[in-house]
Amino acid sequence: MRGKEVRYYLAEQQGLEVVCLRGSRFFYPEHSHVSTYTASLVLSGALRLEAGSATTVHGPDAIFVIPPYQPHALSASGDCETVTLCVGGDLLRALSGGEACSPINCLRALSGAFPALSDVLSAGFRRMLDRLVSSVRAPGRRERDFVAAVEQRLLLRPEESLDLESFAEALHVSRFHLLREFKRSVGLPPHKFQMQNRIRKARKMMLETSLPLTEVALAAGFYDQSHFIRCFRKLAGMTPSEFRDACVVGTSSAERGEKLGEDRESLRSRADFVRNPRREE
Repeated sequence: MRGKEVRYYLAEQQGLEVVCLRGSRFFYPEHSHVSTYTASLVLSGALRLEAGSATTVHGPDAIFVIPPYQPHALSASGDCETVTLCVGGDLLRALSGGEACSPINCLRALSGAFPALSDVLSAGFRRMLDRLVSSVRAPGRRERDFVAAVEQRLLLRPEESLDLESFAEALHVSRFHLLREFKRSVGLPPHKFQMQNRIRKARKMMLETSLPLTEVALAAGFYDQSHFIRCFRKLAGMTPSEFRDACVVGTSSAERGEKLGEDRESLRSRADFVRNPRREE
């Protein structure tokens, strides 16, 4: 097997994503997932995970969970195949707190969101979902107010340049103290966190619009298209064009033409959708 093959199955309105990956060699540098829990199942080969100061190697049938904001890096040096289930933290907490929630109903909802993914109802997906539900934790204050201010700025407006010196002065702390506390709380230094969120903004634009990559790059805060492609490839392991080609945006049956989660106005309605998935007549 040469290179790698990636397929993304996306239902972002519901906070759901499945990533299928096969490759002989690949590397994802240190990064984190904001407000998203992920569970990965190794189908074949071995996957190396570096999280914090620990390095582990996971072989066939192994499952590992990455909580939000945990910096980690992934790599494989030989043939490897994995499937990863990603669920938004708010949705997962809503599901884990409800008696009406059951793994099979959640899996049926996934099956409806990703009709092109044939094995959603398999035991592997059920195991991943069980691990995610058991790992969910209540949200809490992870940082001091001045760190939260920088984090929110980089989350909401990552395309804008950030003068940390001026920001620290306005918050009445030193630049060094701000950098140290930010990394301790968020897990990454501000510039890495900002780059992740620029990539996330670009990814969302590529999924929701047909804008040329040049316009996407500028809107997301990159200098030009070549800078965008270089940064995207480094973090995502593929070019923006390859990402667009690899995505399958989840909907319910094409015959009905309904988007799952359409007009959902609250977290409760999204949780109800997963607990009681709509069935075909």
